[in-house]
Amino acid sequence: MKLNNAIDQARQDQGLSWTGLWKLVGVSEGTGTNLRYARTNPRPEHVASLEDALNWDRGTYWHYRQDAPTSEPATTPAEQLAAQIDAGLTEAGLSVSEFVTKAGISRATFYNLRNVQGQPRAGSLERLETTLGWTPGTYQAILDGKTQGPLPIPVPSVDQQLRMVGSMATVDGTLTWVEHPDGSRDYTLARDGERFGLSITRSSLSPDQAVEDLRLGRDITEALRRRSSESI
Repeated sequence: MKLNNAIDQARQDQGLSWTGLWKLVGVSEGTGTNLRYARTNPRPEHVASLEDALNWDRGTYWHYRQDAPTSEPATTPAEQLAAQIDAGLTEAGLSVSEFVTKAGISRATFYNLRNVQGQPRAGSLERLETTLGWTPGTYQAILDGKTQGPLPIPVPSVDQQLRMVGSMATVDGTLTWVEHPDGSRDYTLARDGERFGLSITRSSLSPDQAVEDLRLGRDITEALRRRSSESI
């Protein structure tokens, strides 16, 4: 089957129009047409995003295109980093869409981190490393050329017991938490683009309960702000 026919069939299987497909992939219709008819050498992130949108396994695009580039080992730290992130997703059996949902980051943030574009935010970097199962600092260590893979997990002392870190996406924003050795948790609920969110520390609430509690706190805070601005 030719590439164009394969994409068209998979698009229909997913119930997508051409416009809907390219919007999901995150490219213009012109770039999408180039991908569809193999007119240019595509950017790796566009190929990966297309494969995710069509529910294809990695490498399916090049299988149909039949002119896949020769696979060469990563040579630069940035290439090594991208390769390690891709390997982490493959090992976890996650697509990019599934990974970003689990990590609580946007697709754009994921590709910025993977392709070393811009200055990463500490919170986004922490979520990436946590979801990959990497030791904190692995991302920068690979970029600095100090390692070609995840750093070994250090044995924690009694005072530095390993804490559980988690996150989940909600309609009210992304909830992240850190679980302390005594079982209590520090929760933060932040909307996309917010630098700081609402927090609860040393809580015994479950994640779902924490979302409800923080949502109520946010509603009260916003109501007070509106009342204050109306009285001015």
